[in-house]
Amino acid sequence: VWGPGSIQTLTGTVEDSDGIVSAEILLISESDESVVWSTVLEVLGASIYDFSVTVEVPESANLGEYHLEMEAEDALGNAMHTGFHLEIE
Repeated sequence: VWGPGSIQTLTGTVEDSDGIVSAEILLISESDESVVWSTVLEVLGASIYDFSVTVEVPESANLGEYHLEMEAEDALGNAMHTGFHLEIE
């Protein structure tokens, strides 16, 4: 359960045959589009990057709707954005 003060572990893979130059995971409040927290992945030009990051939902986070998003860019300058909806309860 995502709640104020909860610890969450996010795991996944970022992959691009041209090499990944940047990747960031963000938690964004749906009510005002503010970034609650973000973490930059140390991809270092990898073509495949497996990650596991532990993050804490701030105690000050309001209950409600949020977006968990990932933004990445490859070595050719192509940007990717994906995400999903979640609720802090």
